[in-house]
Amino acid sequence: MLVETNFKKALSDARVRHWLGPGLVLAVMALVLGILSYRMMRGEWWAALASDKPGPEDFARWGTYWAVTINAVLLGAGALSVAIRLNVIVRRVLRGGEGEEVGGRKSEDVRNSVRRREWLWLLLVLVLAGGLRWPRMDLSFYNDEVHTFRNYIAGWYKLSDDGTPKWRQIKWSETLWQNKRGNNLAPCSISGRLFYDAWIKISGAPVGAVSETAVRLPQFVTGMASLVVLWLAVRRMGGARAAWCVLVLAALHPWHVRYSTEARSYGFMLLAVAWCFYSLHRALEDNRWRWWLSLGFAQFLCLWSFTGAVYFLAVFDGAVLIVLSFDAIKRRGGWTSIARFGISLLLGAMLTLQLMLPTVPQLLDAMRELNSVKGVMGRGWWADALSGVFFGMRGWDLDSANPDNLALLRETAQQPWWWLVVAVVVLAWGTGTVRLLRRHAAGGIWVLSGPVALLLSWAVMSGQGKYMHSWYLLFAVPGMVVSVVAGLECLEERLRGGRMSRVAAGLCGLMIAISWLAADLFYMGHTKENLRGLAEAGRGLAQPRGIYAAMIADVVNYDPRVVLLKTAAALDDVIAKARKDGLPLAVSVGHVGIGESQQVFDRLSGSGEFEEAAVFRGMDEAQFTHYLFRLRDAR
Repeated sequence: MLVETNFKKALSDARVRHWLGPGLVLAVMALVLGILSYRMMRGEWWAALASDKPGPEDFARWGTYWAVTINAVLLGAGALSVAIRLNVIVRRVLRGGEGEEVGGRKSEDVRNSVRRREWLWLLLVLVLAGGLRWPRMDLSFYNDEVHTFRNYIAGWYKLSDDGTPKWRQIKWSETLWQNKRGNNLAPCSISGRLFYDAWIKISGAPVGAVSETAVRLPQFVTGMASLVVLWLAVRRMGGARAAWCVLVLAALHPWHVRYSTEARSYGFMLLAVAWCFYSLHRALEDNRWRWWLSLGFAQFLCLWSFTGAVYFLAVFDGAVLIVLSFDAIKRRGGWTSIARFGISLLLGAMLTLQLMLPTVPQLLDAMRELNSVKGVMGRGWWADALSGVFFGMRGWDLDSANPDNLALLRETAQQPWWWLVVAVVVLAWGTGTVRLLRRHAAGGIWVLSGPVALLLSWAVMSGQGKYMHSWYLLFAVPGMVVSVVAGLECLEERLRGGRMSRVAAGLCGLMIAISWLAADLFYMGHTKENLRGLAEAGRGLAQPRGIYAAMIADVVNYDPRVVLLKTAAALDDVIAKARKDGLPLAVSVGHVGIGESQQVFDRLSGSGEFEEAAVFRGMDEAQFTHYLFRLRDAR
């Protein structure tokens, strides 16, 4: 009877019921995964990589086994931790003592009612933001996007011996788990394939046809959704006016415009970062399970979208832990928040392991072997990284021969007023960062995570002799925009809040918006590499029966009959065939200066055998400019 009475008394307490459910769920999940791990072990899934050339299915079997096994252990540890905590609470209840708080801490100022008129204004801003992005949707793929399309979404053509192009379809196992170059960003590959396959069926387009819009559409949608989530987060923390300013500036940021419309997973990452901000603020407000679990899922999505975001998440989680620890020391019962945060990270880590572990060995091999991730992150890298985060463009002009290239140092040299923009943005960012660190726990974490993650990524990568591309720091943009708006608000307060102070802050904000808009207008009509235009022009010169040869393989998806020049010597064979059969010959070369492309370019431009037909300018670097030549005496 005593046991039954104590049992009923314990269950009648909300604190016990609150922890009992999660503990049982964790225990059941650990048991299920443990049984599954045992069955996989008997099937020797753990040895799937023993073959000389493991394929995607082998990586999937190996990664799934170890992910299930590790997750079973993590769930068991989580269930044990909950049981220990539950035991402490039950003892307190039976002694008639007070336990820790269970429910959430209600925020003193909750801005959670969005009026219908605000939704209409939000829709209007999103339409304008979409208008800046949509013209980029059908621009040509560039090299990274082509690689994604060829290897993870659709497939590629390969010429047979008789010159007939044959289509090689990508398997779903390759979409999910192939990662030989370390750049399979799974959300983009999966969603891009689904949308691309749907486009093929709906439009009736032939197999292998290219639709940039269909593949990029998931990134467009998630990029736009990130603006909404960021608006909601700032509205709840800083009020409606700050939220509108952040929304407009985030919608105008050139990197946001550019990378939310590329066939990579950056749109998903931007959404995940904003989601982390919102979930954290809600979790710190009311300490409810739903928001801590939402935070864990948002972090999983962030890392799944782009593994380079691990630096951002490391700093973000470290800052959250510090804030929660100080709060627990000052406030009775505050350790509950740390426990919930830990469990949310546990569940996020489990999802990450389950979906990403099969790709990790391939990623590590790519990091060791690929030359593209080796380099020096010196002064030039810092200029590009800071210029990209603050202004959405490269810092150094690496293609001075290109009259349209966009770079901050070129803009400041041609238009000195840009230095005023630089000063305003940097000053507003610094002031806003300090302001938020002093006033808001969540806001301070938001704005601090990006800059510290930038420093951390530089220290880790440069210490290993590796190179991290500047646009990988896109995760720092949302926090930077929040800091800039907070800095403009601080400027208004320092000027004592009168009409002139609002005018001064408004003019500074307008200056930033106009400078970013100028870059947006450039990006609306420019792609990094115009491979579609190059293929169409090359085939037009060669005519239907002629020969079009290219030194760069990325063009093959736009022209299945292109002859790929794998070496400089292969050009002689193509010229001989064109002259023998009296066929027109067009040859294109890009990425000049890399590999044997320089030899081909020198032959085409300096031998007198060819005449230059067109130049297709790229962006950022000279290697993305392609040159098209025509053989003079082909017939």
